[in-house]
Amino acid sequence: MDIVVWLRSLGLGEYEAAFRENEIDERVLPNLTAEDLKDIGVSIVGYLSPAPFEDHHARLTVKTAA
Repeated sequence: MDIVVWLRSLGLGEYEAAFRENEIDERVLPNLTAEDLKDIGVSIVGYLSPAPFEDHHARLTVKTAA
């Protein structure tokens, strides 16, 4: 799943530019801390826990592989 799609699905499309400018993708996101997210201007960090993205990505991978 694309990070932009994920952000939009959470209603957080306003952070697309920050993620793009900082080259944050599905490989980088799981390694970010709450402080990292705050540093790029994400003010509602609780919504952006990497776990939901990882879970959704895993489901997509399983469906795609089948």
